[in-house]
Amino acid sequence: MVDTPTADSPREPDITHINPAAERTWFGHPRPLFWLFGTEMWERFGYYGMRALLTLYLTKHFVLGDRASTGLYGGYTALVYLTPLVGGLLADQYLGSKRAVRFGALMMAVGYFTLAFGGAPAKPYQVIDGQRYEVVVENFRDAPTSDPNEARHLIYGGEKLTMRGNGDGSLSLLAANGQEAHRVAAGHFSEQAEHNPLMLMVLLIALSLVSVGNGFFKPNISTMVGELYQQGDRRRDAGFTIFYMGINTGSILGQFLCAAFADTIGWPAGLGLAGVAMLISYAMISFHG
Repeated sequence: MVDTPTADSPREPDITHINPAAERTWFGHPRPLFWLFGTEMWERFGYYGMRALLTLYLTKHFVLGDRASTGLYGGYTALVYLTPLVGGLLADQYLGSKRAVRFGALMMAVGYFTLAFGGAPAKPYQVIDGQRYEVVVENFRDAPTSDPNEARHLIYGGEKLTMRGNGDGSLSLLAANGQEAHRVAAGHFSEQAEHNPLMLMVLLIALSLVSVGNGFFKPNISTMVGELYQQGDRRRDAGFTIFYMGINTGSILGQFLCAAFADTIGWPAGLGLAGVAMLISYAMISFHG
């Protein structure tokens, strides 16, 4: 016996009378998918472009050291995955998806532009057996790629000695003739740097803005794609496939172009390009109906 739907039973929407070809479409899909595709592509451009530079920016420009840099990078990445829980809830209860995406895009744009203002590079120095020694870096490039002729010299006992790390963890100080003038045993020295506290605070604020903005943006843009299709519309899976192609395209372009700008022009250009991408993303979501 075939069950007949009653007034109280749920029923699937009748879409048999809908002709998708009669709609204004983009590759057979609702036209707003184009704007959402572009919005996500430019957001991923900025996100992955900045991430490609972040660790190098922390170690070369701020001279934070490997442990501090990777710790900060890991903490930022963890927040990027946690904040969407809050952003999705706020959008569902109060803001709505589109308003949350626009707000998140603006926050990330401000974060990227703020990150670009890193100030002058930090000045490294060595602490050997509790005593500080100045470090002079020749041919230093404040950019992702180092100059092959870059050399670090330590002012030690009135002499400028070249520093060379050894496989056993010790540090050799070489005279001008290349002979070892002094060797510092492993564990008796550490590289530190003079940081501008204001610039460090700006750095942390910038990363916080990006992570919070991502929390509002990321979960809600996907929701908007799903809302383009009625339940039972077979185009939904293909629509999400097109949308995810925007993610891959943006990430590839961002990692290449942001790195190229930072290397040829400077950190502000590479990080600022990520901010420009977010402004384009904001403009595209604003056109979405």
